[in-house]
Amino acid sequence: MMKRLTRNYDFDESQIISACAQRFDGWRFIEDTGFNPDVALSYFFETGLWDATREELLATFFVLARAFRWSLEYEPNHGRYWRAYRTLFLSLCGESVTEKYKHSALHDEWIITFAPRLADHLRRVAEIHYQTRKLLQMVD
Repeated sequence: MMKRLTRNYDFDESQIISACAQRFDGWRFIEDTGFNPDVALSYFFETGLWDATREELLATFFVLARAFRWSLEYEPNHGRYWRAYRTLFLSLCGESVTEKYKHSALHDEWIITFAPRLADHLRRVAEIHYQTRKLLQMVD
């Protein structure tokens, strides 16, 4: 059973961003196309820009979501992987997913549970993104 958000909800940035990323079947896209998300991530880390198609960005977003569950779980929220993850969320959360790469159950969860509060989620994630960028500038 899927939980609906109420007017007063607990904001969980990680859960919201992950739900958005996993509505796209990144493994299927990578298998179909041979796309390597590490190349897109490396370019972003070097330039601060993304040089990839929308579906390649969705696949990169998906792979980051999986990595945060397994290998990046201790990554600091002001680190470069979180910066990439938030940037992808902010640019892709309003994008639709093609039927071919739609993960039905997770897409439905996104639509029912998270999409109704998308404006709130965008605002909160953008605030966190801005604050962590400011923190990094102070450290440099």
